[in-house]
Amino acid sequence: MYPELTSLAVAPSGDLWIAGSGGVVRRWDGACWTVERVDGGVALDAVWAAGDEDVWVGGHRTIGPPRPGLFRRRGGAWTPYEALEVRAIWGASATEAWATGWGPGELLAWDGERWSRWAGVEARLRRLFGVARDDVWAAGEDDDGGCVLHWDGRSWRRVASEPTARFGDIGSARVGEAWVVDRSQGRLAKVTAEGWTFESAPFDVCSMGRLPGELCVAGALEIAFLEDGRWRTEALSAGDPVTIEVDADGHASSVGPCFLDGVATSHGELWAIGNAIVHGMESTAEGFRGALFRRRAETGWAPVELPAATTYGLSGLK
Repeated sequence: MYPELTSLAVAPSGDLWIAGSGGVVRRWDGACWTVERVDGGVALDAVWAAGDEDVWVGGHRTIGPPRPGLFRRRGGAWTPYEALEVRAIWGASATEAWATGWGPGELLAWDGERWSRWAGVEARLRRLFGVARDDVWAAGEDDDGGCVLHWDGRSWRRVASEPTARFGDIGSARVGEAWVVDRSQGRLAKVTAEGWTFESAPFDVCSMGRLPGELCVAGALEIAFLEDGRWRTEALSAGDPVTIEVDADGHASSVGPCFLDGVATSHGELWAIGNAIVHGMESTAEGFRGALFRRRAETGWAPVELPAATTYGLSGLK
């Protein structure tokens, strides 16, 4: 079973939090890794850091009986909250946050004490992102196709709809504007409260970066930054996107390509997470293997060894 990496978030201190399969959360404090397991029966899909020691994760059940899908870390311990399976979390503060479930109409609001379902939203939302408490965006689909919703501090309103689109990740670099990935064609949509348009993309886009004040998109081992109306692209690897590996028993597998699922800045360095497709060449078994990358000023992008989920405490990675 390969570890998957699904979501990342940065705390006010700059610490990087990464959520993934097996209920595992990894934390980078600028010098060392800490690895914690929230719930082994939950695959984590979302993470959001309200504070340096106040972190939320959400996910869906993979094994065993029904269990909570939303957890909060305070005082070094994880506490389960809602039974709802959660796929996205974003908050403006420790007392104001939003989360989406996997089903239609599953939008939750956090008021600092409890989560409650928000009435009047029927869409199946995939992603959330905001710039301010009164400028929050959500993307997903409803009966009319792909849709984008906007929160203005008072109500949620649908601001974009496209029958053929499958809107996925969403991001923003400034107030009043969002960019959304159309997963059906790997393209982008630029959305405001007044309307939206499809925009050209530098490559087939998988996800949006989480960089303050900077628009960034990611694809298959590629990242692009929008600068003065033009995309500047960086490659994370110059090698073949697909490799062949042979284990100790002589079983061969193809690994790759690796699709990036998030980009963020932690302690002055850029980090990216992704997942490579792993296919057994002697069987139909498939899976995903998490990959971690870091960009340093002196060396550029390079893969980073993933801290093992069986290691609880600090690893020696520098």
